[in-house]
Amino acid sequence: MKTTKKIKKVKKKKKLKGEMSKKEKAEYVKAAEQTRSHTCHWPGCKEQIPPAMWGCKPHWFKVPRKLRGPLWDAFRPGQEIDMNPSQAYLEAADKIQRWIKKYGED
Repeated sequence: MKTTKKIKKVKKKKKLKGEMSKKEKAEYVKAAEQTRSHTCHWPGCKEQIPPAMWGCKPHWFKVPRKLRGPLWDAFRPGQEIDMNPSQAYLEAADKIQRWIKKYGED
């Protein structure tokens, strides 16, 4: 199944109401395509990534699991489309940026 059809099927099924299991959410993100310009959120990284992703694979895994978890939990499939992330997502993303500033090296 083409990835865009897969995403549409998941969106239709779950209506983007946060009703996805972790597995379904992972499938959604993995199937996401590059629909617009969107770079990794690691400071200075210019890697283009699908808007459903926070960062490129190397930088995502540099972030400690204890910080990735809350971001992942707060991610709502479709927020990259309607541009309306939750407050919890924004707070988790801010914590990651503060960690990067303090401990991250590239």
